[in-house]
Amino acid sequence: MNGYGRRTAGAIRRKAVAVLTSLLLLAAVVMPAAAQEAVTEVLLRVADAAGRPVPSATVEVYELGRGLVALDETGADGLLRVPYAPGRTRLWQARATAPGYEVQETGWFDPAQGGVRTITLEPVGGELQIYIRDADGRAGASVTLLSSAGRIVAQGTAQAGATWPQALTACWSPPTARRRWSGTSR
Repeated sequence: MNGYGRRTAGAIRRKAVAVLTSLLLLAAVVMPAAAQEAVTEVLLRVADAAGRPVPSATVEVYELGRGLVALDETGADGLLRVPYAPGRTRLWQARATAPGYEVQETGWFDPAQGGVRTITLEPVGGELQIYIRDADGRAGASVTLLSSAGRIVAQGTAQAGATWPQALTACWSPPTARRRWSGTSR
């Protein structure tokens, strides 16, 4: 202070520098903590081979070194939003499945990269061979294959009178595709 009770320019500068330094230190401590607390989300999309959304698909999300971090179902739009905290999350892998589809996985990815991760499900299908014969080795029966929902998947009849096993082959495809049933002898 000078003789008149007023502060000198040097004292004012020192006070201003001290206040600014305190503010910068406070910002250095508070800003990273606030950034770590920010939560964002990963958008996962489950679709079929034609690109149509698969509603109610079960999605599992795994974090490297931690295990399962999320288990949920997609909405009607085939989308699932999974929250994550930037800076605290390692690599993720997602696995999806739905009735009538095979399980599919993403590779490991960094959730901080953003964007939409699409998991494309392939329909379950294949060939089923049934050998029908009685105790004497004679073939002859009607067969009906039902889905778990009780719907007829395939039907056929083995030819009667054959003395060797009769192979009935049911080629099953998803409900939107065509079905084929044929009898072949072995």
